Amino acid sequence: MGQIVSDFFAKLIEWITYGAEYFAGVIAGLFEAMLSIIKNLLFLLFSALMTIVEGVIDGSGISTYLGKVNTNYTGALGYFLELFQVPQAVAALGLAYLIRFAIRRLPVVG
Repeated sequence: MGQIVSDFFAKLIEWITYGAEYFAGVIAGLFEAMLSIIKNLLFLLFSALMTIVEGVIDGSGISTYLGKVNTNYTGALGYFLELFQVPQAVAALGLAYLIRFAIRRLPVVG
């Protein structure tokens, strides 16, 4: 009789352990799926934000204006501006400040 009761409780514990492991796997799968969905949504939002920023920068004409900085200067001044790559530096700094301004306006980052 003692062997039957011992076997019963051993099988009961085995069954409960299997159920708990299965339930833990289901919960882990749900959290993994939610994390994947959140990552995809954040990627889509970031992609949309970058598309908007790119459109604003292209539409504003800043890049065209900054690209023409060197054409206004001729002679020795134009030569040295090109030698020291000042137009590229001005364009990079302008874009960096514009991106910094946009990032500061984001409530989750700023």
